[in-house]
Amino acid sequence: MGQTWYLAVDMQLFFVSPLFIYPLWRWRKWGLVWLTAVALACQTIIFYVYARDDLSPTLWVTRAYVLSQNILLLSCVAGFNLKKFIF
Repeated sequence: MGQTWYLAVDMQLFFVSPLFIYPLWRWRKWGLVWLTAVALACQTIIFYVYARDDLSPTLWVTRAYVLSQNILLLSCVAGFNLKKFIF
């Protein structure tokens, strides 16, 4: 069943990624501010949930979601830099 979880997360990130890519393309400075704000908000929410529920730092499900969220944000930044410096 791991494949279905991956496909579900991949499809959700496919729908969410234009919210990050379009501002980076249209308004470079504000797009980076938006991306940074969302990344910090996600990490803050995850920290709050861990602290509130006294969860173990090795909780696998949340760590897997954090990894996929971080990969999405890093891929948006990488795509922005490629577009900016190569083309």
